[in-house]
Amino acid sequence: MALLWRYYLVLISVFASVAFIESQTALLSKLATSYFQPSIFWSQAALIALLIKVFVQRGTLGICFGSRLMLTIKEWHWLNISLIALFILLALLAALFGFTAQVHSNNLTKQIWANYKLFVQPILLLFWPIFAIVMFNKRSPQ
Repeated sequence: MALLWRYYLVLISVFASVAFIESQTALLSKLATSYFQPSIFWSQAALIALLIKVFVQRGTLGICFGSRLMLTIKEWHWLNISLIALFILLALLAALFGFTAQVHSNNLTKQIWANYKLFVQPILLLFWPIFAIVMFNKRSPQ
């Protein structure tokens, strides 16, 4: 439970960081059509999490009161890789669905694109942390 709220807090913090960067640069509107903006957003989130992991040994999740959990560097590394993998997965899925929606511009693909944004992204964001922590607990010796 201690990891779960930190995971969600880090997700919100990374979203806020990307939103702040976007408000200062308007990068999304300059780079892509509306179909590829989610992919660029998730790529930026992955880049922010990766940069924090490079400069802070415990990574993005360890910043959030991580010293209280007494995890090893290897355990922090695994948790941060799972966070970065989530963002990369979301970026790839958004690019895939965005590409198909742009190429095949009919009502069915637009409906699939809308359902992806409405259902798939929130479900992944809600359940990925739970899945990652369950997998973490299975592989860490305690």
